[in-house]
Amino acid sequence: RPATMNVKLYNQDWLWTQFLGMEITTRTLGIASRWLEEMGLNARENGINIQMCMSLPRHALQSLSSPAFTQIRTSDDYGPSVRDGQ
Repeated sequence: RPATMNVKLYNQDWLWTQFLGMEITTRTLGIASRWLEEMGLNARENGINIQMCMSLPRHALQSLSSPAFTQIRTSDDYGPSVRDGQ
């Protein structure tokens, strides 16, 4: 369990590549939000926070669904080069 290992923060990196790179998250309605909801639920149950990295605007909006998402790390030095539909 993360609590017994003194874990305080989980860093979920490469969000845009995971989201856009998995066919299920781009073709199955609701699965991406369910993925993040369950991530947030499990983090809260284990007393840890989540920092999102390389996130898309949709991830920022989805983070409002759980208090476990406490930080979003952003910058303009990475991201998909083709931004159609984002």
